Amino acid sequence: TDTSVTATSESIGPPLLKQKSSFYYQHPVYKMSKNNGIILILCLLCSTIRHVVEIHSKITGIHLITRLATFTDDNARLQQLVPYILQLLKDPNATVRATALRSVTTLLSMVRSFPIMDANIFPQYIFPALVKLPSDPDEIVRIAFAECLPKIAETSRRFLDISQAAKQKNADTNM
Repeated sequence: TDTSVTATSESIGPPLLKQKSSFYYQHPVYKMSKNNGIILILCLLCSTIRHVVEIHSKITGIHLITRLATFTDDNARLQQLVPYILQLLKDPNATVRATALRSVTTLLSMVRSFPIMDANIFPQYIFPALVKLPSDPDEIVRIAFAECLPKIAETSRRFLDISQAAKQKNADTNM
């Protein structure tokens, strides 16, 4: 007799993956790593975008970073994405600079919570990076700056309000 074994999807894989056990889905490593795939893609995009020569590819990369950032947490946006996009404000191409400005404005407006140590991110890091944009030689960058300025001001104010509330809460609890 011919005995053959047919593998089905139910018979392949480790038991933890076959069964939706509470151990697998409640394991701390699983909870911590649910966005790691997006973070890896974003890190890859950020590290390669600086070396891309084709302008259209850089702009597409910036758009991808901005779109994928919606699936990350605030810490990843502030610590990993914003620094890379701010570096693109120094790109020789005006369209890349304008797109980077719009992207960093969007990324910062997505942030809802941040550590108290990042409370001064605007005066210490963001504003110094933006200081040359109002006098940029290319009109497209100046227009982008004028478009983004209200959102940057609103986001900066929100960061200030959140940090002031956190400082006040800490002062009240220490009394």
